[in-house]
Amino acid sequence: MNTEEPVPAAMPDADIAKAAVRAVHRLAGVRGVTDMMTTHPTVSATVVKSEIERALRRAARNDANEISVEVRGGDVTLSGAVYSLSERELIRSTAWATPGVRNVVDNMTVAF
Repeated sequence: MNTEEPVPAAMPDADIAKAAVRAVHRLAGVRGVTDMMTTHPTVSATVVKSEIERALRRAARNDANEISVEVRGGDVTLSGAVYSLSERELIRSTAWATPGVRNVVDNMTVAF
C-alpha cells in the first residue's frame, strides 16, 4: 500500500507519544509517519480542585464560597447556586481553563 494514513490518538505523556511514533516508524513497510497525537498530562485531582477553587476566589468573588468543586480524574463537577448567568459562565470557563480538566459537568443553579 502506498498511502500514508494519519492515526490521531491521545497519550498521557509526551515521551510515550514519541516512543509510539518511533516504534511505528520502524515497522516493515511503513513509508512515513504523521504524528497527530495529543498529550494529556496526568494531574492530581487535589491539585486540579485547589487550582479551580483559587481561580474562583479571584474571578467569582461573590459566588466562590457557594460553589462545590468535585474532581475525579480530569472530570470536574460544579454544584451550588450562582446569582447571574454571567457568573455561571465565568465559573464554567474558569474550570475549563484549569490544566488537567477534560470535562466539566455543570450542576449549578441560578438563583435570581
